[in-house]
Amino acid sequence: MNDIRKACVRAVFDEFDDHGDVIRPAVDAETLLMPPAPPRDTVIMFGLTGYAIRIQEDKSGQLIELHADGEEVLADIPESTLDNFAYSLNDDLGNMR
Repeated sequence: MNDIRKACVRAVFDEFDDHGDVIRPAVDAETLLMPPAPPRDTVIMFGLTGYAIRIQEDKSGQLIELHADGEEVLADIPESTLDNFAYSLNDDLGNMR
């Protein structure tokens, strides 16, 4: 009887090792060492104006005009001026509080 109990307990723990449980799912070392990549580009729209700023991975930006059939890049914005540009554009469009 004792051997059967030990075998059942071992099987339950082996199952947790292989698949985890509801509270603490199994995570292998590779997942911990190689987390998923963050989103690549972020697009910030300026209300319903049809214009937006795309912030790229290298922290530079682009002013883009959105169309029904795509988009057009109007200007490339270096990282050093992106914050001031976005603030000024929001202020000019009346989106500031």
